[in-house]
Amino acid sequence: KMVELAIADNDRFEISLLERKTEPSFTFESVLHFRSLGYDRAGIHLLVGSDSLGEMSSWREPETIFENATILAMRRPGREIPSGLPREAAVVIMTAGMNSISSSSIRDMVSKGRSVRYLVPRPVEEYIKANSLYAASE
Repeated sequence: KMVELAIADNDRFEISLLERKTEPSFTFESVLHFRSLGYDRAGIHLLVGSDSLGEMSSWREPETIFENATILAMRRPGREIPSGLPREAAVVIMTAGMNSISSSSIRDMVSKGRSVRYLVPRPVEEYIKANSLYAASE
């Protein structure tokens, strides 16, 4: 829902509900789904933070992801780019707009009662408040 709200006023984005299901969803399955639709590696982009890039080797079937998708990694300030990525990996390190904002930091801020204004689109901020998401348990 929050992605829908975040992109609602931008017709250059399209949402996929592929991973909206009750059982666990794995990135490699999504990548293979888009391959089956005819997208090649250059047409499948996985956007991650550079912190997640370093964790990808522990994901389910990481070789499938690295072989079939282009990884766009947003560099985070103070974080090194992980070494040891597979040779076949197509990884683009993005530094434009570099910031330390992550989904975990947003959740942490909300749980501590801090404002996330200007860090998320206003409709997303309102949805988080209206649904008491990430509120600290009492």
